[in-house]
Amino acid sequence: MSKKVISKLEAATRYTDTAALGAPSPPRSVTIKGLHRGAAVVTEVSDADAAFLAAHPHFIEHQARGFVKIVEAG
Repeated sequence: MSKKVISKLEAATRYTDTAALGAPSPPRSVTIKGLHRGAAVVTEVSDADAAFLAAHPHFIEHQARGFVKIVEAG
């Protein structure tokens, strides 16, 4: 199953696992699309990516401000 992120952010935003920076493998990151012609956009993400985003400090901040929201795909 997958989820969707509804975004009202001005530009595409990449959320990166900063704890993994400097590790031998590339850090995990998820990019969420930004506004398109002033309208909110939807980015489909996996359940694992949704869980990663839900725990990411910057995503949590953006969610608290009403810029992004995770919803069930369907």
